[in-house]
Amino acid sequence: ENRNALFDLGKAEGVLMASEMAPHEYFRHNERVRAYVIEVRRTTRGPQVMLSRTHPALLKRLFELEVPEIRQGHINIKAVVREPGCRSKIAVKSNDPSIDPVGACVGPKGSRVQSVVDELRGEKIDIINWNVDPAVFVSNALSPARVLQVVLNNLEKTALVVVPDQQLSLAIGKEGQNARLAAKLTGWKIDIKSELQWRELQREEEARKVEDEARRQAHAAERARIAAERAALGLPPEEVEEFDEQFDAPEADRSSDIEEGAQTSEVADPEVQDMQSLPPHYLDEPAPEAVATDGAARDDYRTKRKKGREEENGANKKRAKSGARPRRFEVDDDELSSY
Repeated sequence: ENRNALFDLGKAEGVLMASEMAPHEYFRHNERVRAYVIEVRRTTRGPQVMLSRTHPALLKRLFELEVPEIRQGHINIKAVVREPGCRSKIAVKSNDPSIDPVGACVGPKGSRVQSVVDELRGEKIDIINWNVDPAVFVSNALSPARVLQVVLNNLEKTALVVVPDQQLSLAIGKEGQNARLAAKLTGWKIDIKSELQWRELQREEEARKVEDEARRQAHAAERARIAAERAALGLPPEEVEEFDEQFDAPEADRSSDIEEGAQTSEVADPEVQDMQSLPPHYLDEPAPEAVATDGAARDDYRTKRKKGREEENGANKKRAKSGARPRRFEVDDDELSSY
């Protein structure tokens, strides 16, 4: 009915939605089908049971029905992943050292797993050993491919897997199906490389290490040269240390910081900076520190400054009458009083 299947459960009715069916799955009238109950709805016509044929728990329950060791608790199913209608992977662990979990699930001549495959309409099932070591678990999850080496990155939770050159396509699977299922089963991101690709990566890594070491040595030599030059200039040790920190900065930031530091070291006295900001004709007068601090000397100093300003203004008026451009050097009394 509208691509959905209705099942007679005796006293209730089961509904299998099209989204809960495996691709290309169909049913015939009076056919006996196993499904997983995911929800029970109460309706005006009684309870309505919602079924699923794609849920991973369906595979787990089917193995519990076929394998008595699972029902008895000697074998635990640790993880199940499925791509319904195509392929599944199931990880099992034995609680009894004398029981092989994979062999028990496969059964004599594959009879037990074959019953599950028939129920799922030919879906391929990989049964693997679960292991607490992530490297071994990832290696087992890529079955049937043979794994040579597994390199784990715990921070990014990624695994680099090396397989023989002739088994690279087998490890990846059709359209990446085997690697995709293994990643879902283990919870690790898996990157598969062949032996040839792995050797190339190692060579590139060694070349990068050599280049980094050469760059580090050049960097150390440059720092030593600059430190020697600054020591020859008589710079204090803290400025050398500050420059070392600037040298570790990027190129653009380091160049600008060094220029600013050099300018600051040349003009470090605020009184000298104030003197350099004065007009040229005031620089010929006695330095501020040479002026006496008594009241009469200070008044005399201010009188000289005021007289110089009046003379300059008079000279400017003469220039204006003659048509020349006047020069103006204005100094406020507040500025004179600062001296």
